[in-house]
Amino acid sequence: SPLMFHKSHGACIARQRSAINVVDEQPEGGDIDPSFTLFTTSQCLNEPELHASTSRLQRFSHKYALAVLMANACGSSALWDESGQLIVRADCGSLLLTGLRTTEGWQGDIIPLR
Repeated sequence: SPLMFHKSHGACIARQRSAINVVDEQPEGGDIDPSFTLFTTSQCLNEPELHASTSRLQRFSHKYALAVLMANACGSSALWDESGQLIVRADCGSLLLTGLRTTEGWQGDIIPLR
């Protein structure tokens, strides 16, 4: 059966340890275990809130050297690498954004669902 988590700001995933940590408070970065390699978050935002949120997540990614995957139900889901560089963004429509970390770095893809 699927895992159920209470409402939170996101989750951190540790690739090497197969661990997940639910982030209850607004992520500040200082309290995130350095073994975590990906921060995931979901939201449902339009402009202008979307611009502020994506800017904050990009800075967070760069500052804490942590890849960030943001799923946005209103569109513009995105993946940033550990340096805050945008890897892929799914602008609008029924799209699935995916990311894969390889030895060369992050790769992203967008899959149309309709």
